[in-house]
Amino acid sequence: MRPYAGAFAAGVLAAVVASALDGFSFALLIPFLRLLFGLSPTATGAPTAVERMLDGLLGPWLRGGAPMVALRNVVVVLLAAIALKNVAVYAAGFGVIP
Repeated sequence: MRPYAGAFAAGVLAAVVASALDGFSFALLIPFLRLLFGLSPTATGAPTAVERMLDGLLGPWLRGGAPMVALRNVVVVLLAAIALKNVAVYAAGFGVIP
């Protein structure tokens, strides 16, 4: 495996990135569905760890402007996360093929 160690490591790293982005895209469904059904895009009451993470990353985008602007922002971030995940999955495939 020595000649392929770099490709293997890059493939594993790309798979980890793809997995993280897959979870992030599922987490983005929380503000998307809240905005879609007319609820507040940020957490109300006791926020969960996922909601705190999303608020830290996307809070300014979700709080600023009209609800339709926030919905557009969430959709753009969701599509970008899915596109990056697909690129990482594609790159991970090169790590397992010698």
